[in-house]
Amino acid sequence: MKRLRIGISARGLNSYASGPNEYIAGLTGEMVHQAADKHDIFVYYNTSRLLGRFAAANERVVPGNNAFLWDHLFLPLALLRDHLDLVIYPKGTIPLWSPAGKVPIMLDLGYFYPALNAYKPTTTLYTRQAMKFAARHSALIFTISEFTRQDVIRLLKVESSRVYN
Repeated sequence: MKRLRIGISARGLNSYASGPNEYIAGLTGEMVHQAADKHDIFVYYNTSRLLGRFAAANERVVPGNNAFLWDHLFLPLALLRDHLDLVIYPKGTIPLWSPAGKVPIMLDLGYFYPALNAYKPTTTLYTRQAMKFAARHSALIFTISEFTRQDVIRLLKVESSRVYN
């Protein structure tokens, strides 16, 4: 079996304690634990403060505080240098271009529920469009629950055969 080069986008992992950040940390830790002996795992941070958190992985710091530039320019350039086969995006969005296969994980679609008013308007606008783009340009989409899976199918118009939880 070929040894794959798998990346995990971990931008924002250090920003604050939250359910999504805990999910990303847990997923990354388990991926490193389960797969590091079979595949080359790369974890991409936007800060050096996290170096050593997943020491069994190839940790990379891709500097940048602007989320849009980091996601769509700085990270893809780093992926290009590392010659990855696949990248996991646990925030549900993918870059506009990528040199590797893309697998988004959608944690929830709260951005599509205006009554929640949970996010800043500019963040909501950007993330809605970015999730729609991810839904159109990913062969597979993973979700964290059946509820979110059904939201992805209904709200993003994705065929059920492409969405897994």
